[in-house]
Amino acid sequence: GGLLVLLPGLTGPEGQVLSVSDQFLNQDQATIRVQTAAELAGDFVNQAGGILELSASPLSTGTIALTVPDNWVNHGVVDVGDPAGLAPAADLQLGPSTGALNNASSGELNLNPGSGGARNVAGDVSNSGLISGAGRIEGMLQNSGVVAPTGMLEIAGTLEQQGGQFVSGEFSTIEEAVDAIGRGEIVIVVDAEERENEGAFICAAEKTTAESV
Repeated sequence: GGLLVLLPGLTGPEGQVLSVSDQFLNQDQATIRVQTAAELAGDFVNQAGGILELSASPLSTGTIALTVPDNWVNHGVVDVGDPAGLAPAADLQLGPSTGALNNASSGELNLNPGSGGARNVAGDVSNSGLISGAGRIEGMLQNSGVVAPTGMLEIAGTLEQQGGQFVSGEFSTIEEAVDAIGRGEIVIVVDAEERENEGAFICAAEKTTAESV
């Protein structure tokens, strides 16, 4: 039930805040709140009941990024952004990592919009649990769980559906869709539920690649 808070200027220089040479375990209903740039030298395992939160404090500057060079495994809750939406606006990022972020069947990865700022996962994600919110996954997403966007969720790499499902209770705006198409991304346009209730994959012809096809 402990709380570990990493604050800018109080726990060390940015980028060298937390150095663990082997494996870092977050367990026993403990919470880690990261409010400055931090790096783990080994693996990170967030066990069931553990909470990892990236959020800003009034002292935070620049992008708040938690880097794990090796493997991430999440069995608990990872909040990218203050779930209550009370923290100051800031750009928040998980990664980069040489391995994928493995969100286990009991894991939750929440990209919370909060008071504003980007929400990024800088690497590949293997999801067997739940991913919710809005933001950007910089790498590939392998999904055998549930992905429930609450806004624009961008996947820069490939999407591999391995029996997983996408559930959305909120649609992106036309402006967000147009911007995504302009970046060469694929959007899904659906018609009304009382009609065919079908979805069409749409992308810009001049930015189409063999991979996107």
